[in-house]
Amino acid sequence: MALVFGRDVALPDEKLLREALGLSVERGSIQSVLLQGAGQPAGSLLPTWISGFGFVFSSRADLQKARQLRGQAQTVRVSTIGYDSSDPLARLLVDRIVLNAKDAGLSLVPTAVGSTDLRLTRMPLASSDPWIALQFVEVQTGLPQPQRKDSSIEELYAAEQTALASQRIVPLFHLPVFYAASTSLKNWSLRMDGTLDLTNAWLGAAK
Repeated sequence: MALVFGRDVALPDEKLLREALGLSVERGSIQSVLLQGAGQPAGSLLPTWISGFGFVFSSRADLQKARQLRGQAQTVRVSTIGYDSSDPLARLLVDRIVLNAKDAGLSLVPTAVGSTDLRLTRMPLASSDPWIALQFVEVQTGLPQPQRKDSSIEELYAAEQTALASQRIVPLFHLPVFYAASTSLKNWSLRMDGTLDLTNAWLGAAK
């Protein structure tokens, strides 16, 4: 789950304000209260279990620095933040993000209709392969997809740094996938990427 901006940064003030917004969001308290402890606060596009380095990108809020960045901006305008009206959790999260932003001196107006400056977005994990997963995020957010020389961990790290530096996306949470199954479905499991493993599954009569 992330905040995705509708366009690239055009002005220096926008760069400051987007960074301030990312630092204002209290991911820890949102995860604890609104998400009831589910998932993990995220500062990275890829979860650590895929990339091995997700923990390097901080997800901690820093309200003091956010206010400082807000103060450096010469022009601050009201921005619209969109969400999926069919997702009741999305509105709760957006309302909390709006309050966090207000504490940093930023003005966000939530809306479920029309085009918006940024949007709360859910992006499913496309693959447990880090390159495929990262490419999916790049496509979904309109980020450029540079040519990759190799598939080393160093290049993967550099690719994620570049994607985050574009400030088109602010990671918020890595969330688990939940399924409900009838008692007649036997021997099924979940893979690490959240997909169902039905290789050895079978149906039996419920007792």
